[in-house]
Amino acid sequence: MITTSLHTGLKIFLIFIASLITSFLGGYIFSLSIPIYFYAAFFAFLSIILTFFIQPFAAFVILLFIRPLIDPLSKYGIGQSVNLLAIFSILYILFLVIVLSNDKQKSWKPCISVYFYFYLFISVLSFINIDDFNTGVTFFFKLCSLIAIYVLAYHLVQNERDAHKIFLTVALSSVIPIGNGFLQYAMGTGVQQGMDPTLRINSTFVLSNPYAMFLCIIIFVLIHLLFFQKSISKKFNVVLCGLLFLAAISLVLTYTRAAWFAFLIGLIIYSIKEKRLRIYLLFMGILCVALLYDQIIERFSDLYTPRKYGTNSLVFRMDLAGQLLRNAFPKHYFLGFGLGTSEYVAFKYTTYPLPPHNDFLRILIESGTIGLICFLIFFYMNFKYYFNKIRMYPARSYNVFMLVLLSVYVVASLGQNIFFFVTTTGYVFCFLGVTQKLNDMQDLHEKSPVTI
Repeated sequence: MITTSLHTGLKIFLIFIASLITSFLGGYIFSLSIPIYFYAAFFAFLSIILTFFIQPFAAFVILLFIRPLIDPLSKYGIGQSVNLLAIFSILYILFLVIVLSNDKQKSWKPCISVYFYFYLFISVLSFINIDDFNTGVTFFFKLCSLIAIYVLAYHLVQNERDAHKIFLTVALSSVIPIGNGFLQYAMGTGVQQGMDPTLRINSTFVLSNPYAMFLCIIIFVLIHLLFFQKSISKKFNVVLCGLLFLAAISLVLTYTRAAWFAFLIGLIIYSIKEKRLRIYLLFMGILCVALLYDQIIERFSDLYTPRKYGTNSLVFRMDLAGQLLRNAFPKHYFLGFGLGTSEYVAFKYTTYPLPPHNDFLRILIESGTIGLICFLIFFYMNFKYYFNKIRMYPARSYNVFMLVLLSVYVVASLGQNIFFFVTTTGYVFCFLGVTQKLNDMQDLHEKSPVTI
């Protein structure tokens, strides 16, 4: 059985961060034509592997911490289909294989629903219709890495203290991205997507949409830490409160409406399930709206104001979805066109060379009707599981958090492409593994004298 030590894990973590900073500085000094990310990524890759053999839990936590910082690696590739970021996703799969091979009692069993495995199987069958095999394989490994994150989190968490470490690590992983995002805003930089004149901060992420979803996750993680976890100190709580406020402001500055709607839904569900949060969440919402009222109104006006050139976002999304359903879907309605092919399909069958801004429609096009049904059942089973577990103590707060996070994720997926962004979706699957492990330990405690 893998055990964890707070002192050892913290020491390894600090050594790793110091080494990573050194590699960044060395890269700036010695790099000529090679991007700085190559130096840092290579050093981080080796460091994480070495750390894993010393302290598996610490290596997993480090991967969670640096994941938002290495997103720019997706700009650099090996060939045309494999980017350097995929190498870090494969690390999760490698670590899982090592964990399962070292402990024969561990298995792939801890899955709330087997329907995600069914979805993965259907996605493999969709390769029958695929034109770009390399792209399909890349997206297949993304799905495998999500399963690996899920099962690793389940097996590596041994108690509630481990769960707290993961929550805290994910929260602190936002410090650099949030700081970089405000630097973008101050300098008037960011990304401008399509015909939209608005500059949207994306920080260390390639696009604003996954950054916005990342911020939604961070905000609810911080709420959980502040209100439902034993604090390290009052001063540290002040730091977390400040980080929570900055994350909320950053979310607005991404100008991502789908994430705003999803965030609002999450706040409502949290307020319903946790009455003591209502006044705090209401105050935070009012403060953010008051500070950034003009920016919010300007962003929503795009939904009903005709543009002089091009079309507004809502019309574009509806038109793209309609063309895909009319022209493309009937061609391969059963198994779809294959993983990762939605952009190619849109280019071929619609007037827009972009994938649909809806994860469920994207899965329908890529994995067909059967794949979408399996995917929807997977989420339904998760919602049912956590709703039924809300009454379970002491893991109740974790189950409420997971119910909120799943709701936010599903709502945001209706207006964005976030499922195949391992950075954001990986956190969701990680928390699925953590919360189910706590629930299983609680179930075991009720049947035996063993305590959590």
